[in-house]
Amino acid sequence: MKITEVDPKMYQVRLEPFSETNFELAMQKYVKNGNNGEDAVTKTDFETVLGHPLMPLANAAKSIL
Repeated sequence: MKITEVDPKMYQVRLEPFSETNFELAMQKYVKNGNNGEDAVTKTDFETVLGHPLMPLANAAKSIL
């Protein structure tokens, strides 16, 4: 399989007819820019946002069922 690099402007032109919100285009720019702060996240950041510690997956599944 041959991989061909696509010009970003051409990609945008071809994607726009299929996108109502252009979310896909924004995500492509985000990914292409590389480091967007992902490496600065700690294990407790998600817990801080939730306001409580995370529980093991098995416990979470039991609480739902």
